[in-house]
This record gives sequence, structure tokens and C-alpha cells, in this order.
Amino acid sequence: MTENTAGPEADARTAAERVEEARQLYRSINTTLTKMLKRLEDGDMSELHNLHGKLGELEKQMGRLSELELKYEHAYGDGTRPDEIDFDAIRHQIGCRLGRLSTCCGAEGLSGSVE
Repeated sequence: MTENTAGPEADARTAAERVEEARQLYRSINTTLTKMLKRLEDGDMSELHNLHGKLGELEKQMGRLSELELKYEHAYGDGTRPDEIDFDAIRHQIGCRLGRLSTCCGAEGLSGSVE
């Protein structure tokens, strides 16, 4: 019996690769569907019978991608999604910057200072 020596970093990397592969497939299907729609708009009706199937593929892949992203975030993420704003971290950064300004420039002229 072999022992898995790759560890959690390799597992996270593999999971991230799977998510990226799913994203690439989604983009590919989306590109194909966009091209099909463009040809239809231009009057070429030869792909009309394939349109419904390709749209179904896109929807299926979108669901799969969403599921993989959620699983990855649950297993390896820090609890914040890439599109979320961490207001606590922003407040901390602003506080640090104001502290440095106060130290280097003095408290005079900074809003909120007590006289």
C-alpha cells in the first residue's frame, strides 16, 4: 500500500486545476454558442437545430462550475469569496495609514482629532 505524500498543498492545487478546467470548458461552450448566435443573426440557419443542445450544455457546465467553486472554497478557501469586500481588513488598513500619518505629520489638521 502506498502512502500519499503529496499533502494538502497538492490536493488544493489539484482542486484548483479542476476548477480552472471547468472554467475553460464553460468559456469554450460560451464562445461556441456566441459564434452560433452570430451566424444565426447573419441569416445562416444551418446551426438552428444545434442551438438548444448547446444552450443546455452551457447551463449544465455553469452548474458544474458553480458546484466545483463552492466545494473548493469550502475545502481550501478562507471564507471570503474573491468578489467580496472585507470591510474589517479595509478599516484596519485605513487605521494603520492614519496612524502613520499622525505619527509622521502630527495630529494637527487630521479630521476627528480632539483639540
